[in-house]
Amino acid sequence: MDDEKYYKKGQLVKLRIQNRCFTDEGFVTVGTANIISSEWATLFEEIKLASYPSCNDFVGKNTVVRHGDLATVLSFKGRPAQINPDVYWSYYDVYEILIHGSIRNVFSFNIEPLALVLD
Repeated sequence: MDDEKYYKKGQLVKLRIQNRCFTDEGFVTVGTANIISSEWATLFEEIKLASYPSCNDFVGKNTVVRHGDLATVLSFKGRPAQINPDVYWSYYDVYEILIHGSIRNVFSFNIEPLALVLD
């Protein structure tokens, strides 16, 4: 799956939060506890790839983020073990990003490219 990565290290991305806290399958992709607006969400240090989707899959320190915030991709973490490896399901791919001075995990479902990366 490593060769199927969509986002590259160093790529700038924009967060897509508004109306994207849940996938069409009903799986939560960001933290929403204590969030009062659909433009805001919480990202965590880690998304447990071995158990997602289940309860308590978002762990570690957290950062409150807003729709449209900018981040830098640091690495591709992988896809949850229980999600089909077919490219169709790539929106469940998890990336490590740098946002607001902190390193957090995010699903590709919640980011979009800001600029193209030239190899």
